[in-house]
Amino acid sequence: MFFTTDVRAGYMEIMVEGDIGVEDYENAVRANEEVLASNDRVNVVAVVQRVGTIPLKLWFRDLKYVMSRLSRFGRCAMVTDKGWISPVAKIFSALTSVEMRTFPLVDLEAGRAWARGNQTQA
Repeated sequence: MFFTTDVRAGYMEIMVEGDIGVEDYENAVRANEEVLASNDRVNVVAVVQRVGTIPLKLWFRDLKYVMSRLSRFGRCAMVTDKGWISPVAKIFSALTSVEMRTFPLVDLEAGRAWARGNQTQA
């Protein structure tokens, strides 16, 4: 997993390409907190190419973290060819205030533009 941030724009992009360990997770949380320190909300692009192993304790830790910051997430673009992610994203979006959309990997740039607020419809 690796990520990039644009603190000024309130934007973070995460790339998932395999296993996610504690250090990966903690680095991502620190980056997210850095964006939130200068912005009311963070817009996120999560590019999921391959999901590897993730320790169960990180699933629960992430759920707790996300729920504690829920009102601070703006748009979240899930960019992936993994078919199971789209229905999960739709359910999460329907149950929360987070605006989520999924994009296929070939439409990464459209997902980035939408998450940044440069595009309202794809």
